[in-house]
Amino acid sequence: MMYYYGCWQQAGHFMHEPGGATVRSAGPFGNWIDGYFPPATSSRHHATDVNPYQDESLAALIHTKGWTVLAMWDRSLDTRYACNATFLIEGEHTTAEMWALARQHYPQIVARLKAAPKGEAADAAPVVPPPSQVREKSS
Repeated sequence: MMYYYGCWQQAGHFMHEPGGATVRSAGPFGNWIDGYFPPATSSRHHATDVNPYQDESLAALIHTKGWTVLAMWDRSLDTRYACNATFLIEGEHTTAEMWALARQHYPQIVARLKAAPKGEAADAAPVVPPPSQVREKSS
């Protein structure tokens, strides 16, 4: 099952199943992922020029703990700095597969995301954060 972490119909970040039900965690991920996986910025993560202003048009694809994470900054429902959207699914998936699964299970979310590829660009590769951002959460 693909999970979504972010705002559903209003401000506030939570983990969701398709259909909107709120869940406490998805596999090894809980609410600690808030702002953890989107493309690195100089203010919230290790200093980098990759995404200094939380550009909502960029996404990060990360493989960790046997899961694939597709994450981006998203202020479409919550305008505060550091608001984000993250899709998670077990297994290793490509960028194109992640966007296709996100569109299938969360069409209303993907439709509002600036990072979502449009039309023929649906297979476009995201910006991958520097390895220093990909950190394992200790138990």
